[in-house]
Amino acid sequence: MSPTELAAIEHNTQRIVYWNVGHSITHIMYPMAALAVIIFAYGMYKRYKMWRLAKREDNRFTDLPDRMEGLFEAVFMHKKILTRKYAGIMHITIFFGFMMMLLGTALTTIESDTPATFLNGTFYLIFSITLDAFAILILVGSFMAFYRRKALKPFFLKTDGDDWYALSFLVISVLLGFSIEAIRIAITNPSFGKISFVGWILAQGIKVFNPSVPFLSSLHKGLWYLHFGTTMFFIASIPYTKFLHIITGPLNIFFKRRTPMGRLRKIDLENIDEDTRFGVSDIQDLSWKDALDLDACIECGRCEELCPAFNTDKPLSPKKLMNTLRDHMEDEAKGLNKANGTELVEMRVTESVLWSCTTCGACMVACPMEIAHVDKIVDMRRYLVLGQGKVEPEPAAAIKKMRKQGNPWGLPQNERAEWLKDIENPPLLDENPDIEFDYLIWIGSMGSYDNRTQKVAKAFLKILQHANIKYALLGTLEKASGDAVRRIGAEDAFQELAMHNIKQLDKFGLNNKNGNTGKMVVAISPHSYNAIKNEYSDFGGDYEVIHHSELLNQLISSGRLKLTKDFDKKITYHDSCYLGRYNGVYEAPRDILTSIPGVELLEMEHNHDKSFCCGAGGGRMWMEEPLGTRINLKRTDEAIEVGCDIVATGCPFCMTMIDDGVKARNEEDNIKVLDLSEIVAENLGLITIK
Repeated sequence: MSPTELAAIEHNTQRIVYWNVGHSITHIMYPMAALAVIIFAYGMYKRYKMWRLAKREDNRFTDLPDRMEGLFEAVFMHKKILTRKYAGIMHITIFFGFMMMLLGTALTTIESDTPATFLNGTFYLIFSITLDAFAILILVGSFMAFYRRKALKPFFLKTDGDDWYALSFLVISVLLGFSIEAIRIAITNPSFGKISFVGWILAQGIKVFNPSVPFLSSLHKGLWYLHFGTTMFFIASIPYTKFLHIITGPLNIFFKRRTPMGRLRKIDLENIDEDTRFGVSDIQDLSWKDALDLDACIECGRCEELCPAFNTDKPLSPKKLMNTLRDHMEDEAKGLNKANGTELVEMRVTESVLWSCTTCGACMVACPMEIAHVDKIVDMRRYLVLGQGKVEPEPAAAIKKMRKQGNPWGLPQNERAEWLKDIENPPLLDENPDIEFDYLIWIGSMGSYDNRTQKVAKAFLKILQHANIKYALLGTLEKASGDAVRRIGAEDAFQELAMHNIKQLDKFGLNNKNGNTGKMVVAISPHSYNAIKNEYSDFGGDYEVIHHSELLNQLISSGRLKLTKDFDKKITYHDSCYLGRYNGVYEAPRDILTSIPGVELLEMEHNHDKSFCCGAGGGRMWMEEPLGTRINLKRTDEAIEVGCDIVATGCPFCMTMIDDGVKARNEEDNIKVLDLSEIVAENLGLITIK
């Protein structure tokens, strides 16, 4: 190196770009970079063509400011990734280290190929120490990833060659960078070299061996060429490896659903013809966003961690399902599906996989890429039920009975209010449509016909009467909300039930589509709550809907209900999937319990958004469970392990499933399963719990 260059480095506190390799290297470098970009662009174009195989329309270009905010929270704040601390810290170190390396490369390129000059003086010193620090973060994160995959080995995390390629590239790239920096410092020996602290330390080690300058210079060139080559290889490989998620992840997050998670896609049954396709039977039935979902999957396995089907040895794995759909999409692009006669549903995705799902939403809440697993499963069920007429006998019978009588047992509709006979003057709108009310209590089919849930409904009504709440009931005008049949796949039956119920609710002035009515629907079942609140709006029903636990909590916090009786019990609360994960109601039930004197609230291992499903959602309340371990038993075991006296619930399905689990474990003498209404009513002296 010439004395002039050394003097310039020392005087300007700078690093000469292309030091030792010469600026003429750009004659080779930029053609190679162009080739890498072309290979990258070709790979992305192939992925884009695959996404366009999906033909269903899906407008995701609304609410752009909110989408940008969501993207920032997810990508730069790692809001969801950090819910798992080890994996979150691991990823955030790699991510920000990688982003800083990209920024450093961009600034160096600007410095070398434009008139701009800024990599000198104080800015260069900050630039240099920052890059070293963030490169260390990449190594820390990468070695955390190695340790996680080789030593910790969480059951849901599988490792293949693609994973090792990604991690190896990160480590090799950083080590090459540090080596190049160390040799440069060892030769130039600038007075400010210590700022590049990693390179400076390594340079001192190099000097111990006293190698010749020509040798170091040649070694520097070789490593520089290797570093550049690996970087170009990385850029070219992005669309063909797991690094694809660098592109598809942010895209998928940006275009994620802006509608409530509990709202399934509406099928237009008003305008159907012989070419109408129901649900999803092939890639063309998906939307481009569904196809993007498949490429966004990084196979982290978080979707399996709390999946009730996967954790009880059912054939469903949300991760494998996305991989299967992606494989089918890739084969479709190659023409292999047609050539081999491969069909998506039944051949690649079996019926047992689809019927294993409880639609609990754990996979979607856990997924850092915002993939909509449940929507695809329900759409494939729709194909089976509506397109092929294939449904197991038990759910088929439930669908038929709900169509005919408005309830899954096929019991007479005119007996829907029989359970109210021992309640004095129940405010039934079917008998007296002029009743004045503030709250319309949605009893649901379980409350109307199931003996156990009727006790819950009666306890709740007694509380309302005690608090002098003006409420009313639809009585025989009410039918099943349709939640179960919709998730089984019988969209037509759901729409029939929804339209009937909307007509009845509108008759009594609850629809807010023309302005707030001041009236609320209060649902005892989270499934009815979700359907009326989130799904009826697609059919013209705009209602203010709350869950009965929310109303109870409001009455307690406002002082209209005073809970003074000591209740010396250990209680654990089971989060219903459709109340918690789908609608974010977690604290109201817990606030109710902690407001009762003497109650000790215990949390099961899985709680809040990480709660474990009872097994009844997605229409599975009306299906047998022949495969694997029963889901309700796994959840019941968690309740037993926590040492509670009472399992509190806010859902008739959950209460039934956990009560069955307690009996199956012979714990009924030790543990009671009660609804929140029953616990409150007992404290008020309105009922007696035996």
